[in-house]
This record gives sequence, C-alpha cells and structure tokens, in this order.
Amino acid sequence: MSKRPIIAITPGEPAGVGPDMCVKLSQTDVDYRVVFIADPAVLTERAERLGLSLDIPLWQDKNPPLTRFSIMPIDTAKQVVPGQVNPANSKYVL
Repeated sequence: MSKRPIIAITPGEPAGVGPDMCVKLSQTDVDYRVVFIADPAVLTERAERLGLSLDIPLWQDKNPPLTRFSIMPIDTAKQVVPGQVNPANSKYVL
C-alpha cells in the first residue's frame, strides 16, 4: 500500500456537496491512496447524514497512515450547515 500514489482531495465549500462526495469515495475500493484535506468533523457529520460509516485515520505530522484513505485535518471557522454558505469559512475553502 505504501508504494501506491497519493492523491490529495479538498472538498471545497464545506456546506456544498464536496464533503458528501469525499464520504462516498471513502466507501469504494481504490488502487491508490487518498488524503482528504478537510475538517474531520464535517466529514463525520456528512457520513451520519448519509447513513454511512466513516472510520478514517488522521494524517499527523509527516507520518501518513498506510491506509487507502486518511484525513489531513483542517478545521472550519464556524459550524457548517449543509446548503448554507457561511462567509466565515472562506479561509477554509481557500
């Protein structure tokens, strides 16, 4: 697993569909490693809304987990409500 390419994915606007897409991707079998650069709480909440489980380890420091999926944690500024864009999260999006 460690020799496979790593693909980094950002979900974009936390109130949009990007977090849902990340959660759904994490339910698939891929031949590469994926690191989601995202707020773990947002992904967990979306998984719950979708009725899916989400058990993805965090990428900490320079030691990535040797799993297919991991999360490099970036916190949102404010609580995220799907479908309601919050300008306070603009730095997260960028």
